[in-house]
Amino acid sequence: MNNIFHSIKLFLALYCAIASFQSIAGVSMPQGKSFDEMSQEGYVLLDSVNMSLLYLLSTSEKFDPKATLYYGKMDVPGEFQDSVNTLASRDEFKSHEALLRLSPFLDARIQVMNNAKAYLIPLNVTIGPYDFAKKRFPLLIDLPVTLKKSNKQLYCSGAFEQLRNEVSTVCIEPTNWNKNSLAFNYLDIDDSNSAESFKQNYQNHQIAFVFVVEKNGDINLYNKNYLEYGFAPRHKISVIQPVKVIGIIIYDLSTENVLLSAPMSQ
Repeated sequence: MNNIFHSIKLFLALYCAIASFQSIAGVSMPQGKSFDEMSQEGYVLLDSVNMSLLYLLSTSEKFDPKATLYYGKMDVPGEFQDSVNTLASRDEFKSHEALLRLSPFLDARIQVMNNAKAYLIPLNVTIGPYDFAKKRFPLLIDLPVTLKKSNKQLYCSGAFEQLRNEVSTVCIEPTNWNKNSLAFNYLDIDDSNSAESFKQNYQNHQIAFVFVVEKNGDINLYNKNYLEYGFAPRHKISVIQPVKVIGIIIYDLSTENVLLSAPMSQ
């Protein structure tokens, strides 16, 4: 992987046909060379727990910690899983005791989110066949949710409230990027052996892509669409937080080392 790190660079196609690149004004790209170092700098991954906490810290509306923890349990450490599962107990005393046991974990997450400089959101990325003449891979970047009859692409996760058979979900919407954007369309790797190694690691699900984003306005009520998970309870898109894409990061899932950090162009 280290050889790949030295061989790859991201080709950032601009919205306009200009050659110079700049970081988006405001928050800069992280300098850390690993996920842990980026976290220490204040760049926080918006997993299913942190997405709900983003809502908590952005509004004074009601918030259900039980829903946040139960529907975010995939991102709760293993030692807390028994307590998370107990949150759904019909015995309110057991459920309350479980929430008390989980409070230190939740409080620590709230502190991390309070100190966040910027956020990281996972991307769905398809890598096309390597172009040996131009020495690059074409990239197709998607966010997990595309609203019907709209070009809006969202990243949605977690739940901050449950009412009967419906839970409320937070979504992120980039304001300076969509799937038709010309930014981040190619990944240049000059050496074909490094390119082959990178493609193999990608196919083995060892490579991850994330956007670095910052808030770009107030969180907005939505309440118009549901996520089509195909199982109960229904997940309603309740609020959308607009964000500005600062750049993109590629990292190795097995080591959590950053392979590439590239800023978005203005």
